[in-house]
Order: sequence, then structure tokens, then C-alpha cells
Amino acid sequence: MELKTTSTGKEKNDGIEILRIVSMFFVLVLHTLLLGGMLSEVEGQEVIYNVSWLMESIALGAVDIFAIISGYVGYTEKPRKYRVSSFVMLWLMVLTYSVGLALIENAIIPEAITVKDIQMSFFPVTSRWYWYFTCYTGLFVLMPVLDYAVRALPKKKLKMILLGIILLFSVYNIWFGRFELESGYSTIWLVLLYLIGAIIKKCEIGVNLKARTLIAVIVAGNLITWMWMILIQPFDILCFSFTKETLVQYISPTVLLPSIAYVILFSRIKLKKGGDIQNVIRFFSPAVFAAYIINTHPFLWFHFIPERLIHMRSEGLASVIFSVIFFSLLFLVAAVLIERLRMLLVKLLRIRQGIEWVEAKVRGWIQARSGSS
Repeated sequence: MELKTTSTGKEKNDGIEILRIVSMFFVLVLHTLLLGGMLSEVEGQEVIYNVSWLMESIALGAVDIFAIISGYVGYTEKPRKYRVSSFVMLWLMVLTYSVGLALIENAIIPEAITVKDIQMSFFPVTSRWYWYFTCYTGLFVLMPVLDYAVRALPKKKLKMILLGIILLFSVYNIWFGRFELESGYSTIWLVLLYLIGAIIKKCEIGVNLKARTLIAVIVAGNLITWMWMILIQPFDILCFSFTKETLVQYISPTVLLPSIAYVILFSRIKLKKGGDIQNVIRFFSPAVFAAYIINTHPFLWFHFIPERLIHMRSEGLASVIFSVIFFSLLFLVAAVLIERLRMLLVKLLRIRQGIEWVEAKVRGWIQARSGSS
């Protein structure tokens, strides 16, 4: 998930902003399928199971796309100032929903939440309720070093590094698991994806690839992931074991390569400046991360959402497909509207200005102390 760190002053890439929204929709599809029980085998419902896993395979690149976008958008050829205040603003957004929803849960179903749960809601990074935000915190600290390295290295070496990341940390590691990437739920994986995004941008990777080639990569990756899950039975080769879930991971090459193709493909999209479509995209894009934060809060994750999805499977295949898509879209729109209201309140209270003022004072104090020592 690309999370803003600071403004670069450059025009936004419309296609990337669209992809940010699409990727969040994919995240909600993944969660809806899981919480609705669509990914479990049930006798007599093999078609629903197979189609649900097809939707899962299509949406599985969501996290990889988010993190690649972080590098693609975050990297600039000219050094930029990394503002801690921007991360603090993001942390405050996560904190608002973490604490707010915990208090709502305590009011509605107090027996489902403990005092410790409420206390932990004030520490969204530590609680790991939001694994992506926790891992992104580590990535944020490393961004200046990563950007400096990409600026300093020649394009030829960067292309070799990109190939090495794909071959070693994805193709090799998916089989042998020697680099402790936790199936992609780790800061290390986000760091690697950030590097991929930055390298794609600097080296203009895929600039000569035709759209149909990129689409073919996406479709092929989705289908291979799906067919492996549906058709492959667990097997062993030498001392290595492979399961149906081997390719159903963020680090899988059949997930990573389509994610890269998505970023290259969408980066080419141009919209009419000031047009209605561009205005809608600019309205939604900055607020979509809130959908992930709200959706994965324990209150909604364990109590609210499953109760509204568990009936889907009994109503047939058409109902499953429609319900997954409709609920994911509805949740995305509702979350964006809620976040937009929060953003308006933050603007009216001039919270960002206050935090930036504090940051400027602290920087000045540190510089003064450094100069006098």
C-alpha cells in the first residue's frame, strides 16, 4: 500500500492513482472471500469453491501492488526531504480508527473486548492488528537509504538487482523458504517491493512492452496460481515439501510478476486534466488506505463482517460472485467517505500544520545542538 511520506511537488500519475484504488478493492475481495467462508471445501459445492479461489488468485497481488507503488511513487531522481510529520499524520489516522472502533465495540458488545484490548488499541504499530502498517513503519525508516542507493547505482546494475530479487527472493524462496519472508507478511518483503518500484521508475522497466504482453503476464500468473491451488496435490521432492498453498503467497512469482505488470500497465494511463473521472479518482485515492484499517479492525473482522457474509455460500454461485464484488465495493466507498470526513476535520483543526511546526522546532533544536558540539 503506497502511503504518502511527503509531497514531491510533481503531477500525480493518474494510472497509478487508479491502480491504488483497484488494489484496495482487491484487498477487500480477499478479506470478503476469507470471512465469508468461500475458501473452504464443502461437499457438493465444488464449483463455488473453485470460482472463489479463482477470484482469490486474481486479487492476491493486492499487497505486492501497494508496496511496489510505494517505491514507484516515492522514489525521485532529486533528493527529497523525508518529513516525520507525514508519518505521524498517517499514524494518527490509524490511531483514530483503532481506538474509535475499539470504543464502539466496547459499547455494543462489551463482553467481546477486554481492558487490555482497549489499551492495545492505542498502540497500532505494537498491537500488530494492522500487519501492513507495522511492517511499513520499518520500511519508512529505511526509505532514505533505499532511495539513495537507487540514485547512486547505474541502471545496468539496478536491472541486475531487480532480476536478482525476483529469482532469489521469489522463485527460489517460494520453494526452499530460506530467507524468512513470512510469506510476504514482513518488513523485508516490503523493502524488496519498494526497491522494485523504485527501479521500475528509474530504469523505465517495461517501457517497450506492449499492453497485450503485460495483460498476458497478469492472466497467466492468475491462472497458474489458481490451477496449482485447485489441481495440485501435496508432494515431496528430496527433502522439500510442496502443498496446494505453495504459490498462494505474496512472495510467489505467479503473484509478484503480475503485480509488476499491473504497475507498468497502469502507469501509462492518462486522464483528461480536470475531467470528472480524474476528479473522482483524486477524491478516492488519498483515502483508500482507511478501508484496510477499518476492515481489519478486530471489531469488524471477528464480529460485524462475518455475520453479514456467512449466508452467501448457501445462495448459489451467482450470489457468491455478486455478493463478494458488491460488498467489497460498498465497503470501499463507505470507508472512503468516512475517511474524507476525518480528513476534513483534520484540516479544519489545522492538525498537520501543528505537527509540522513541532517537527520544524525539533529539527532546528537538533541542528543547533549539532552545530555547537
